[in-house]
Amino acid sequence: LNTSNSISTDSETKVDYIQVVDFLQVDAGPDLTFCAETPFTILGTVSGSTGNYVSFEWEQISPAAGVLGSSQNFLSGGISSPGTYVMEFSVTDDLGNTESDLVEITILPLPIVDAGVDAIICPGDSYSIDASVSGGTPPYSTYQWTPPGSGLSSYTIEDPIATPATTTTYTLSVTDNLGCIGSDDIVITPKKPIADAGPNQFICENETVVIGSPSPSPGTVPPYSYNWTPSTGLSNSAIHNPSFTATTATGIFSYCLEVTDANGCTRNPDCIDITVSNVYPI
Repeated sequence: LNTSNSISTDSETKVDYIQVVDFLQVDAGPDLTFCAETPFTILGTVSGSTGNYVSFEWEQISPAAGVLGSSQNFLSGGISSPGTYVMEFSVTDDLGNTESDLVEITILPLPIVDAGVDAIICPGDSYSIDASVSGGTPPYSTYQWTPPGSGLSSYTIEDPIATPATTTTYTLSVTDNLGCIGSDDIVITPKKPIADAGPNQFICENETVVIGSPSPSPGTVPPYSYNWTPSTGLSNSAIHNPSFTATTATGIFSYCLEVTDANGCTRNPDCIDITVSNVYPI
């Protein structure tokens, strides 16, 4: 008699799944060069990992200035001081991984432009501008004066002659050999000196009155020369505020003041009347 026993065995298989992702890759971009004070943007790129990036950070590590940005791209309003700056771009993903990359930024100096000294001239006269340029990266490729059509002998040379019809602010922009631009302004004002003989006066016989303005400020270029006409009866006809003494007969006496500035510029004289009476008005 043959007997056969059959044994049944159950088995359980456990499978663990492992997610394989690429390494986190960060690129701060190529090294860059800009002129001083020029706004710029650095485009940061990132790839790999899960694709979920939880933080971005731009830190200036040389010269050290701390964290300056917290988005993928770095926007700068411009750097004023020439030199070399090193930025570190760091990215962290949702797995806690952090990677970084460096970019070097070179800031070029601007040309230093001096458009000359502000000037006051006689209307219709001309003024020779004496501008100068230094710094930046010579040689300087272009000189450009603005605004156009404003009375300059040339708008593309360093030292033009200006004959403005009204007060004008001229701007000189100079481009150097690397394309960096510096600028400066000069204000030229055509203006005549102002003569102020003061208000009309009423005095009694043998009284003295000071005429003219209390302050010698004709508003143009000193020194000024003063000329009162006639000079009779005045303490000094060559100052801005002489005195008049009524030692002659009663009546109305007219005096006119003419002022000439250092440019030799003058305008129509200003006149007053001095009334001398033996009866003071009530």
